[in-house]
Amino acid sequence: IEANERFIILAGLIYAGDIYATDIEKLAEQIKFEYGQPKRTLYDFTTINSSGFYKLASDVINQITISVSNVTLDLNGHTVSGGSHGIVIDSGLSNINIKNGTIDGVTDGLQINSGCSDITITNVAAKNCLRGIKAQESHNAVIRNCHLVTNTTGI
Repeated sequence: IEANERFIILAGLIYAGDIYATDIEKLAEQIKFEYGQPKRTLYDFTTINSSGFYKLASDVINQITISVSNVTLDLNGHTVSGGSHGIVIDSGLSNINIKNGTIDGVTDGLQINSGCSDITITNVAAKNCLRGIKAQESHNAVIRNCHLVTNTTGI
């Protein structure tokens, strides 16, 4: 970027040159959606209560509760720790995907409550937990390429 050149930084991208409001709106819409789903990059939070795609931006030290169906939670290589449980999926939900991270040092690393269906857990490590993954009366659950390390009970 040259001296005196106008630019804007939007979601980590640098947009330089003549800047018009319509250009910024278009760029924001492109960033907002990934594969047709709303994408939200999250920091510390406790509850996911809107369907969509969520991606951690950093480690979190609190429990994450998913209270709505049709959610993808990408841990993005980060760790969830602290609280009684790492990640809790409320009863009766479906189409939940959790992937790419670690849950460490909690009672239940991942708790899937009763009546859930179509749950996919991929590339998640649960370690130093009382129970790595606790699933109650779930249907069509897939656990793929997960590591359960130094837990009292794995699954």
